[in-house]
Amino acid sequence: MLTLLAAATVVKLAYSFPVDVKRTYDVKTTFEGYVPLLSGIEGKVEVNLVMAAQGEKPDADGNTQVLGTLEDIKLLLNGEVMSIVTLDMVKPYFPPTTISISPVGETLRTNAPDLPFPVKLPGLDIKRIPDITYLPVQLPPDGAEEGKSYTFKRAFGDSDMTYTATPTKVTDDAVDLDVTIAQNYDVLESDSNEVVKDKKDAASTVHTTLTGKGTATFDRHLGIFTNVAIDSSAHSVVTDIETKKETTRDLKIKQEVKLRK
Repeated sequence: MLTLLAAATVVKLAYSFPVDVKRTYDVKTTFEGYVPLLSGIEGKVEVNLVMAAQGEKPDADGNTQVLGTLEDIKLLLNGEVMSIVTLDMVKPYFPPTTISISPVGETLRTNAPDLPFPVKLPGLDIKRIPDITYLPVQLPPDGAEEGKSYTFKRAFGDSDMTYTATPTKVTDDAVDLDVTIAQNYDVLESDSNEVVKDKKDAASTVHTTLTGKGTATFDRHLGIFTNVAIDSSAHSVVTDIETKKETTRDLKIKQEVKLRK
């Protein structure tokens, strides 16, 4: 009896994007501290995205396909709108993109362009836009059980981000989860604090440790996440290649994703 009772608390979850059904998400990300803009500044940057996700016919292997479209973008620096960042300007970098996904939300295939976005911000990876909008958390492959954690990894930039998710409440309508994230990555920077690929162009190395935690709510009827809020901190150690002198940088990041009703 106890075994059957325990088994009944495990619920299978799967993402659902019905063909031709459009979902719209508001995504707000706030960066405060050392922001890698304009050769590096101390300040506050707010990025607001409106992202649409629409189901398409399954791919040749029967996997769910989703068309993601960036419908609006607004970037504020210290409370002032940056007019140089417009939807028309970013469209070449964020064109409508079709991805194939697994039931738990893994991206199996994407036709997103491999282009470097001129504004470099942590977590803003063109090929991973679905992972910060309409696929924010992978679902537990063995089903959700209150208190039972699971982990998964996703590539952001040149390194993986590790997620640990724990269902905290399971009802007939929704599953609430606690989520933690962790990532370490290294980049090279020029003497003007621009990220470069070639060491001959570099003046310093930068090692960054990012950690964060938050919550997410999965709607079992819709088959999608409706609310996600994650606060994280990035601590960077900058080492001058020539002098070996070290300096530090800190950045707080707050991300909120909400499904429009």
